[in-house]
Amino acid sequence: LENLNVENYFSKKIRILIGAKDNNPNDSELRRNSIVDLQGYNRLERSQHFYSLCNTIALQKKLFFNWSYEVVPNGTHDFRTSMINASQWVLQN
Repeated sequence: LENLNVENYFSKKIRILIGAKDNNPNDSELRRNSIVDLQGYNRLERSQHFYSLCNTIALQKKLFFNWSYEVVPNGTHDFRTSMINASQWVLQN
Protein backbone atom coordinates (compact mmCIF):
# COMPACT_ATOMS: atom_id res chain seq x y z
CA LEU A 1 0.00 0.00 0.00
CA GLU A 2 2.95 2.34 0.41
CA ASN A 3 3.27 2.94 -3.35
CA LEU A 4 -0.40 3.72 -3.91
CA ASN A 5 -2.13 7.06 -3.74
CA VAL A 6 -3.94 5.90 -0.61
CA GLU A 7 -5.86 9.14 -0.19
CA ASN A 8 -7.58 8.57 -3.54
CA TYR A 9 -7.91 4.84 -2.90
CA PHE A 10 -9.50 5.22 0.53
CA SER A 11 -11.89 7.95 -0.63
CA LYS A 12 -13.60 5.59 -3.10
CA LYS A 13 -16.95 4.22 -1.97
CA ILE A 14 -16.00 0.56 -1.54
CA ARG A 15 -17.92 -2.18 0.20
CA ILE A 16 -16.18 -5.38 1.23
CA LEU A 17 -18.63 -8.27 1.45
CA ILE A 18 -17.56 -11.58 2.93
CA GLY A 19 -19.56 -14.65 3.81
CA ALA A 20 -19.66 -15.61 7.47
CA LYS A 21 -19.05 -19.20 6.43
CA ASP A 22 -16.17 -18.40 4.06
CA ASN A 23 -13.87 -19.66 6.77
CA ASN A 24 -12.58 -23.00 5.54
CA PRO A 25 -8.77 -23.01 5.92
CA ASN A 26 -8.61 -26.19 3.84
CA ASP A 27 -10.46 -24.91 0.76
CA SER A 28 -8.61 -26.32 -2.26
CA GLU A 29 -8.73 -22.92 -3.99
CA LEU A 30 -7.33 -20.97 -1.03
CA ARG A 31 -3.67 -20.12 -1.28
CA ARG A 32 -1.78 -21.17 1.82
CA ASN A 33 1.86 -20.54 2.69
CA SER A 34 3.87 -18.92 5.46
CA ILE A 35 3.57 -15.47 3.85
CA VAL A 36 -0.17 -15.25 3.06
CA ASP A 37 -1.12 -17.07 6.26
CA LEU A 38 0.13 -14.00 8.16
CA GLN A 39 -3.00 -12.28 6.81
CA GLY A 40 -5.27 -15.05 8.10
CA TYR A 41 -5.96 -18.73 7.64
CA ASN A 42 -9.14 -18.29 5.60
CA ARG A 43 -10.89 -15.68 3.46
CA LEU A 44 -12.96 -14.31 6.34
CA GLU A 45 -9.86 -13.66 8.46
CA ARG A 46 -7.99 -12.20 5.48
CA SER A 47 -10.82 -9.82 4.65
CA GLN A 48 -10.94 -8.64 8.27
CA HIS A 49 -7.17 -8.16 8.26
CA PHE A 50 -7.23 -6.20 4.98
CA TYR A 51 -10.07 -3.91 6.03
CA SER A 52 -8.56 -3.31 9.47
CA LEU A 53 -5.11 -2.57 8.03
CA CYS A 54 -6.51 -0.08 5.51
CA ASN A 55 -8.65 1.60 8.16
CA THR A 56 -5.64 1.87 10.48
CA ILE A 57 -3.51 3.45 7.75
CA ALA A 58 -6.29 5.95 6.99
CA LEU A 59 -6.57 6.86 10.67
CA GLN A 60 -2.79 7.25 11.05
CA LYS A 61 -2.61 9.49 7.99
CA LYS A 62 -5.83 11.32 8.98
CA LEU A 63 -7.45 10.43 5.67
CA PHE A 64 -11.12 10.09 4.81
CA PHE A 65 -11.97 6.37 4.76
CA ASN A 66 -15.09 5.73 2.68
CA TRP A 67 -15.14 1.94 2.86
CA SER A 68 -17.58 -0.32 4.58
CA TYR A 69 -17.35 -3.94 5.61
CA GLU A 70 -20.14 -6.47 5.91
CA VAL A 71 -20.16 -10.10 6.92
CA VAL A 72 -23.06 -11.79 5.13
CA PRO A 73 -24.81 -14.18 7.56
CA ASN A 74 -24.63 -17.78 6.33
CA GLY A 75 -22.70 -16.57 3.27
CA THR A 76 -20.08 -18.81 1.72
CA HIS A 77 -17.63 -18.36 -1.14
CA ASP A 78 -20.42 -18.43 -3.71
CA PHE A 79 -20.46 -16.06 -6.69
CA ARG A 80 -24.25 -16.00 -7.17
CA THR A 81 -25.04 -15.23 -3.53
CA SER A 82 -22.31 -12.61 -3.42
CA MET A 83 -23.64 -10.86 -6.52
CA ILE A 84 -27.17 -10.77 -5.10
CA ASN A 85 -25.90 -9.14 -1.90
CA ALA A 86 -23.64 -6.74 -3.78
CA SER A 87 -26.34 -5.71 -6.25
CA GLN A 88 -28.74 -4.88 -3.41
CA TRP A 89 -26.12 -2.58 -1.91
CA VAL A 90 -25.34 -0.95 -5.28
CA LEU A 91 -29.02 -0.26 -5.94
CA GLN A 92 -29.44 1.33 -2.50
CA ASN A 93 -26.41 3.54 -2.97
